[in-house]
Amino acid sequence: MNVSTASGSAIGTPRIHSASPMKKPSTMPTSATPPPPEMAAVLVLYALAALTGTALGALTSRPILPSPALSIMALLLGFLVMLLVSASPLYWLTVPLLAWMKTASAGALPAEFPQLAAITLA
Repeated sequence: MNVSTASGSAIGTPRIHSASPMKKPSTMPTSATPPPPEMAAVLVLYALAALTGTALGALTSRPILPSPALSIMALLLGFLVMLLVSASPLYWLTVPLLAWMKTASAGALPAEFPQLAAITLA
């Protein structure tokens, strides 16, 4: 990557020249399509994550926390706590976000889906 200026001197607006143009994400090829049971489990877990996010957002909304600053801080803190607990052995206390990711990357999502969904809904 080369950086030059608009006027060619040290004074001016920098321009960045790239050796190769970036491809749009929609035109990049995929390596594989997930099997139908895994795709179904992913879609259900996406829906559960959306419900969880909606519930967390509702608990930190303006009727409950009148200050917008407190509301945003509580929302971010709540998500951070959810991620940290999800990474610990006590992941069953909250939505197991990292357990979902570990199970999916191991290729065991369809087999472990009922347990993960039950923990999420509990």
